Amino acid sequence: MGKLEIMFRPPLDKRRGGFLLVDVLLAAAIVFSGLAVVVNIMPKLMDTSEKRWALTAMTNYALAEQQFMMTQDYDDIGATGSGNFYSTPIALFPATVPGIQSYTWRYTSTEVIPNVMKQVNLVVENPTKELVSDTFTFYITDLTDSSP
Repeated sequence: MGKLEIMFRPPLDKRRGGFLLVDVLLAAAIVFSGLAVVVNIMPKLMDTSEKRWALTAMTNYALAEQQFMMTQDYDDIGATGSGNFYSTPIALFPATVPGIQSYTWRYTSTEVIPNVMKQVNLVVENPTKELVSDTFTFYITDLTDSSP
């Protein structure tokens, strides 16, 4: 029966279906050109993603430092100050947080209303990634009665 099938098989040029070598090469060229674009863009996307993550972390660190400063006595907030989150006395930043040693903060404060209100401008930096956060401006007030 096998010989009979071979004898009645249609000639190769009249068969339908399958792909020609040109079809396969064209599809491969399209796939590889798309892959080349993705491979070239990927490092830039990764770098952008890391910077965005660092900026988000800087915002969170700044907000935590702001909350910490607002719990301090009014007179303990000087005209300037700086530090890093690795040595911050609050327990929000454990030493196990990856890369925390590279984040630093600094602030300047000015008396808006003497002995009553200070304007504080807080900035968080990450020198290893050459990033500086936006300036966070907030006010600290002392509403205690200091009269005798």
